[in-house]
Amino acid sequence: MIPRLFFLLMSLLFGGTLASQTETRPPLELARQVAGHYASQTAFAFRLAAYDAPLGLQVIDLRYTLGQTGPGPAYAISTLEVDRPMALTLGLASPGPFRLWIDGDLKTGHSQPQPKGVMEVAPGRLQFPHELPLTLDRGQYQVMVEVWPAGEEWALTLRPQRTDGVPADGVRFIPPALAEGLREPWLCLGPLPEGQSLRPDQPLQGLYPQWQRHWVPAAHPGRTLLARPDGRWYPYEAQADWHYTNGLMQYALLELGEQTGDRHWQSYTDSCLAFFLTHQDYFEQQYQQGHDLRVPFFRRYRAALAEDLPGASLGILRRLNLPAPPAGAEPLVEAVSYALLEGLDRRPDGTLCRQEPGEGTVWIDDLLMTVPAALELYQWSQDRRYLDFAAQQVLQMGGYLFDPEKGLYYHAWLPKTHLHNGICWGRTNGIAAWTLAEVLQKLPPEHAHREELLQRFQVLIRNLLLYQSPDGGWRQVVDYDGSQSETAATAFVLRAICIGLTEGWLPETDVQARDRAWTWLQTQVDAEGRVLGASAETEVSERLWDYLRRPRFAGDPRGTAPWLLAALAMATQDP
Repeated sequence: MIPRLFFLLMSLLFGGTLASQTETRPPLELARQVAGHYASQTAFAFRLAAYDAPLGLQVIDLRYTLGQTGPGPAYAISTLEVDRPMALTLGLASPGPFRLWIDGDLKTGHSQPQPKGVMEVAPGRLQFPHELPLTLDRGQYQVMVEVWPAGEEWALTLRPQRTDGVPADGVRFIPPALAEGLREPWLCLGPLPEGQSLRPDQPLQGLYPQWQRHWVPAAHPGRTLLARPDGRWYPYEAQADWHYTNGLMQYALLELGEQTGDRHWQSYTDSCLAFFLTHQDYFEQQYQQGHDLRVPFFRRYRAALAEDLPGASLGILRRLNLPAPPAGAEPLVEAVSYALLEGLDRRPDGTLCRQEPGEGTVWIDDLLMTVPAALELYQWSQDRRYLDFAAQQVLQMGGYLFDPEKGLYYHAWLPKTHLHNGICWGRTNGIAAWTLAEVLQKLPPEHAHREELLQRFQVLIRNLLLYQSPDGGWRQVVDYDGSQSETAATAFVLRAICIGLTEGWLPETDVQARDRAWTWLQTQVDAEGRVLGASAETEVSERLWDYLRRPRFAGDPRGTAPWLLAALAMATQDP
């Protein structure tokens, strides 16, 4: 009783008004309503926002601060406050030469220009070209840096972090003691005349009246994408941003256009691409210089995860396979191709993996992020490598994540234990079912792995039907009765069943399960066209509770895009 009451309250808090049971409406009619609401929330515009240094980065932009460059160096001073003894790493990046002192002792530096900057290898996990190991006691330490310009660039980026690249707790930069009344953590001085430099043992108090009481990020305005007009319902990504959920939505909207003959949805995707191309250089420069790792479109520049490039590009890739494709997508196609065939992290056997929560972790999510994109590139180019990639990934991830006894998939495989994480997440199984179906539709009969993949698909669907909940949906955790039906999981499974019925891979008796699932999905659309009942993004965990407690937001595209794909699949089914 308690789990069900908990999830009812979560739905009321996060999901908006619960949809009521209504008369069955034609799938395309509902699909148009959902698509229209989503498109109405898209704003191709920016707003000014105060810069908030992301991820704990300290960005000392001396050119902006001092208004001029060279010929000599500039300096910045701060106090590093540590609240307990700890070992940490101080990550540093500067395009030009630099040196760093702690309490007057020279700790590190580099005399040559450095083209490589900060790299985000997993969300919040950073790699720096210079990493200084430190063992510090509780207390305060004076930090002084000397920075030389490199062309027009004159900045230093630094962050205290753990050895695994995650921000360190219990350590922060505060204003130096000599700067009475200063609110920001850095004092800046320079540029000094050529041949003149500052020694850390020089008395600073009163010596240089030109010390600037200014830290750039505290005052520097930035631009961010406009939030959705109904952001009170869904507090995450703007729909014009570069994100896999928006790529999947564009993919679904293009299919809606194909089914209805409405070219508006091609124009919508073209507008998304044009908006990105218009502004990408401006934001890429900020990102690559390390000034802001959370600029609009930052995932495109990060390009470390499968969702960053193939996932977010999915709608654009599908658009290339339709009449009159837009210009300007060629560099994007090259980047996606490289990511799929070479660039993304892989285990030794070629299976895609991530560096979170540990290096070499296999996530089922990456099938969603890569397989549909690879199939679109295969259709566009007829390059067999993309088809083989898709088949390889669905096959090999099954080796890590498919449980032959349960006939279900687990969310992730963990290198620390060499075992799966023990949770049969609903969306995991929906993603596996849909991507298997999509690959099977493209594989020629003679493909070496076709029969094995077809058997895997049939076994998965047969076992998923055993776990279909009484309301017709599939649960957030498929095999746990105390969890609530979840929209994205149900929608992905329903689309896979529709494909299987159409292709003759599944028995006609599965029509009943299909219709029950669609009946439930219809109740997850409110009067305004927002899709309800989708759980928020879900990190890998070995604890069941971490999956059960995920909030749900009305209009979350994590549920809206799969719901739309399921509705469009239902529209093709015989009555």
